[in-house]
Amino acid sequence: MLVDRIEFLDGNDIIAVHRRLAGNQKYSLDIAHYIKTFHRKPGALPNSRVLAQADELIRDAFNRYYANDPKKFLPILDLIKETSPEKFSTALAILKEQNIHPTSDSIRFCFIKPML
Repeated sequence: MLVDRIEFLDGNDIIAVHRRLAGNQKYSLDIAHYIKTFHRKPGALPNSRVLAQADELIRDAFNRYYANDPKKFLPILDLIKETSPEKFSTALAILKEQNIHPTSDSIRFCFIKPML
């Protein structure tokens, strides 16, 4: 049996899941788990291993617009907790395609479904 993920439990509840990586010095990090830390130390964000391993769209948005002021990126990271990583990445992709600066408001707007 091949184990491809690691589940973290609290009693019988699964509280986190990471894919298992084979090899030495390999890490599976979820940026959502570090948001609280970055609020305390926003200066750690640019050189963090978790940002380096994050989704390409998250890295790109940070490097393009927020590298000089990481504190302004924190409201965007807070949105990760409000939605799925897929929806969050889709919103960033839409904004990038439209050449729109990603802010918490513009990203949140992408989550709203139009009324029919």
